[in-house]
Amino acid sequence: MACSLQPDEWVERKKLIQQIGSNGVEDVKFDAEMLAFQFRATPELRGSLEKLIDLEATCCPFFEFELDEHDSSLTLTVQAPNGPATALDAIRHMFVSPAVGTSSR
Repeated sequence: MACSLQPDEWVERKKLIQQIGSNGVEDVKFDAEMLAFQFRATPELRGSLEKLIDLEATCCPFFEFELDEHDSSLTLTVQAPNGPATALDAIRHMFVSPAVGTSSR
């Protein structure tokens, strides 16, 4: 299980993830098998999340992403069925600052 991004690509991907996270992660749920981010829904944010999912499918096929929209919120769920929880934790830290609440299931 390894990401196929080159170092310069990794820097750009991390910037994209941090930019998405700065748009208002409202809640994070995290456990050993799943990570779920809740955002306030906007068309721009949905487009950014869809782009991220497409990009990640190419370099990190071991992650499973799902994007759901309910009322005025978007939920991005990430699973790593064959990977360690540390992989999910690394994604969590890229999306959110320590100030955002995180809950365990």
